[in-house]
Amino acid sequence: MIVQISLSYLLIDIPGAPVLNVFGIQLDTGRLIAGVIVIALNSGAYVSEVVRGGINAVPKGQLEAAYSLGIRPGKAMRYVVLPQAFRNILPALGNEFITIIKDSSLLSTIGVMELWKGVQTVQAATYTPLGPYLLGAFYYLILTTVLSAILKQLEKKYNKGETA
Repeated sequence: MIVQISLSYLLIDIPGAPVLNVFGIQLDTGRLIAGVIVIALNSGAYVSEVVRGGINAVPKGQLEAAYSLGIRPGKAMRYVVLPQAFRNILPALGNEFITIIKDSSLLSTIGVMELWKGVQTVQAATYTPLGPYLLGAFYYLILTTVLSAILKQLEKKYNKGETA
């Protein structure tokens, strides 16, 4: 992924991309856009496979039963297959969401100011070796723990009544 991010920054040139000043931090939007494109494409490939796998996990008989009842293919997919597939998709989709948050720290390789890059900047300015890194790690821990708890509640909600 670091290679993809670096190549995208070199290959995706956005002329006239403004440099924004956000909370006193210079933010090069050209670098940010290149990084977002790479993370979106990379994650999109994983998510498409997760969705494909979830749909393929629904027994074919479900779709055939919907057809035999006269339900059109689009509605059969929407009302019969996708609700069942969503149960299979949700855990992997949640994991991918958390992975995106963690992978965003790789954007610092092209100079995008994100949490870990900000931690490194504070560490360099204050000459305190451990404090900023512990605080940054704590932020990541809190963020991923809260998201994991939310995803666990969603899984519980959508798996009610399902037998193992």
